[in-house]
Amino acid sequence: MTETLITTPRAFAKAIESQNTDLVRRLLDAGADPNLVGEINRTPLLVAAYRGNADTVRLLLDSGAKIVPGDANYLHLAVHSGDPEIVQVFLAAGCDPRWQRERGGHALHEASHVETGDQLAIATLLLNAGASPNLPIDHGTTPLHLAASRGNAPMVGLHLECGGDPASVDSLGMTVLHYAVQYAGWGMRGDFGAVVSQLLDAGADPNAVCDPKKENKGATPLILAAGAPLTLLKQLVDAGADVNTADAAKRTPLGEALTNVENFAYLLSVGANIETLAKASGKPALLTATEHANVVAINALLEAGSDPNTAYRGRLPLCVAASRMYPLRDVIAALLEGGANPLLPDKTGATAVDVAHERKTDWLLSLLDAARLVKG
Repeated sequence: MTETLITTPRAFAKAIESQNTDLVRRLLDAGADPNLVGEINRTPLLVAAYRGNADTVRLLLDSGAKIVPGDANYLHLAVHSGDPEIVQVFLAAGCDPRWQRERGGHALHEASHVETGDQLAIATLLLNAGASPNLPIDHGTTPLHLAASRGNAPMVGLHLECGGDPASVDSLGMTVLHYAVQYAGWGMRGDFGAVVSQLLDAGADPNAVCDPKKENKGATPLILAAGAPLTLLKQLVDAGADVNTADAAKRTPLGEALTNVENFAYLLSVGANIETLAKASGKPALLTATEHANVVAINALLEAGSDPNTAYRGRLPLCVAASRMYPLRDVIAALLEGGANPLLPDKTGATAVDVAHERKTDWLLSLLDAARLVKG
């Protein structure tokens, strides 16, 4: 049994995975090779790092386990364990925090976005050992980008204290501020308000643009933040963000906020240009506002001259509103008051009146009939 354990890589790895340091010690004393290579080139030391057992890591190193120069896997696995003690053991044994994995980043990148254990203490160890908060991986992302994308204010603060550059950009031209507001807009958990404050205080440009020839088409932070919590939009505007800047795809903050009533109303109140949005080419803003039941936007667009009877790919705002599972009275009323024709058919040939009859919605029929009588 013992011979099998000390000569079979998988069996020895199992002993390490059990986190029974005494068993591993007995196997090493019996002649187990601390550098035995197993499946997918896993050594006992890598297994111990992954399992997060500092005592076993020390035991293996003391027994002659070797760290392959340039191999970043040890520190990466130690970071994932969440145990600062294990990270310190590997740093003391000669692991360089600037080593980069063949597919992936440096250890500090891992610590900046992994949520297990005490990553702030781990990042502090790595930075003190020479890691840089500005060291990019292949697509230009720095540890500071990753910390901001998680809304991790303590980690962002640490990186900034250690020289992190809030103006650094990735391969898409996205700054750290772009990352923070975009992930906030996607609904990620985190203290993004604090992160945005930290970045702006550190000199981040609220009007920075992404690369116009790449994915985000020259978007500003405010364009990417249109779906984020209102407090973030206010932070950007208070810092000088231009509410009317359009990107290469002709997106504006106001247009991107059509899906969010509160944010749309705020941008309108601080000077966003509704006339430009009402006249924009492509899918009418009024149709998008109707799809998202944004009555504030519907009223503003109608007042700015949007035509409620303009079809887009055969779809009419009033027919869309009437076809909702639960039609909203204020949306229907706003469109009718703005001149929507309840007898105009959409691409299916049905009018809003037809939809109301089919669904037997009494209040909707009454509204549409009243509008039809007015139109005479």
